[in-house]
Amino acid sequence: KEVFLGLPPFITSIFRYSFNYEFTCLGDNTHFYVTSEDPYDNLTWDFGDGTTSTIEDAYHTYSSPGIYSVSLTLSLNGVDYDPIIKPVIISAPPDVLQTTYDLVNCDSFDNNPNDGISTFNLENAVGPISLNTTDRIDVFYYHTFQEAINDVDNENSLDYIYTNQIQDEILYAKVTKANTICYSIATVRLITSQSFEFGNFELTSCTLENSNQGEFNLNIARQNIITSLNLPTNVTIDFFESQQDAAIGVNPLENIYLSTIRTLFIRVEDNNACYGGGTLQLELVSFPVLEDQTITACQSDFPITIDSGLDVNIISDYNYLW
Repeated sequence: KEVFLGLPPFITSIFRYSFNYEFTCLGDNTHFYVTSEDPYDNLTWDFGDGTTSTIEDAYHTYSSPGIYSVSLTLSLNGVDYDPIIKPVIISAPPDVLQTTYDLVNCDSFDNNPNDGISTFNLENAVGPISLNTTDRIDVFYYHTFQEAINDVDNENSLDYIYTNQIQDEILYAKVTKANTICYSIATVRLITSQSFEFGNFELTSCTLENSNQGEFNLNIARQNIITSLNLPTNVTIDFFESQQDAAIGVNPLENIYLSTIRTLFIRVEDNNACYGGGTLQLELVSFPVLEDQTITACQSDFPITIDSGLDVNIISDYNYLW
């Protein structure tokens, strides 16, 4: 019989090892490190962009965003393990406005219209500071640049509905690409402007059958306000159920609005900035009931005049179709 002495064949696949990485935004010094305890005496990183390293705790900066196939090969006693390969996504931070964006709101709807303090809807600045990107982004606001940097998990950001502390207050917006940790910082200046008080307006409708409500066409009120005040054609007029909604420009009403008698609040904007406000009183009147009429006339009586039978004081309030 033949006897073979020595060690069994060296099978590299029985070793299980892995690596991990962090800091994957473009411009970061991406960190690669081994996460297993398998024995090895040498290693080689291939970063997927033509560069390699034999440093155990490796750092590498990529020159462009993309998906890179990064491999790690360990060796023991001169024999290489099978390489492990992972796709590493390097993401570019979102592009943002490089100058400070001025978010303007009326100094109105509070007790002092001259104190420079107002309630802002910070969501209105998202489009301009993100250059109206169609990419998915998240935006978080902070009082200081350092607060934005330190809040790694974005848990301490300001509410979007925000009351400024001083006139011309500067906020720092962290614009983050969705599902990544990559962000850019933009600045927003909160400016309050003197509000024009447009006064009170009225819109009347008839009550609907078997109802205490009426259907109001708010576009009629809109055109009446523009005409009566001789406003420029580029203004935007919206109507709101609450003063708070009007102050920050959220939840505007549709043109056709079903309601009982009530007061709506008007917000007028010029170039997306608050221009002024007022109120619109919705009034209801009961639709008149017409009585059947029988008119007897001889041929010699023609031409004859017939009417609706309504009181002469309200005849002009309605249109007629005979």
